[in-house]
Amino acid sequence: LGMDGYVLLDATQTLQNLDGEWRLQLMADKKGEGVDFFNSTLMWQTLDTSEMDYTTSNSQSGVLKFENEDRVLYREGASGGGAGAGGLFSALFSGGKSGAARKMTNVPQQVLTVDPALLVTRAIVAHQAADNVKDYFSVWRRVETGTYLKKK
Repeated sequence: LGMDGYVLLDATQTLQNLDGEWRLQLMADKKGEGVDFFNSTLMWQTLDTSEMDYTTSNSQSGVLKFENEDRVLYREGASGGGAGAGGLFSALFSGGKSGAARKMTNVPQQVLTVDPALLVTRAIVAHQAADNVKDYFSVWRRVETGTYLKKK
């Protein structure tokens, strides 16, 4: 069991399954009252778990860290875009869908489930001012490698 009683996949298998390119499908709060679908807004991330690095659609890249016990994925050394939690709160509650998604990729994410087609994460934000944010979930769909990030 991980944080808050979620049953989590084996850490090694989780990390293996994370490898690849992912497109954001939706973000939702725990209660399901705030659901944003990303049908026309393109947000993606590429996770390379062999090199432990990442790239996102907002031109950020850096080093991935993975905490085995709770399956938390951290992004470090982000180049491009802002990474502050204050920016996350303002983006989430200002109604800016793509702004919220960009900020969400900067905060640690607990990997709840990941398989060959789907990735579900939960934002881990230390600041408790907005209870809703800790339980903000993202659903990603795997796309063919090279769909968005063209390897050089």
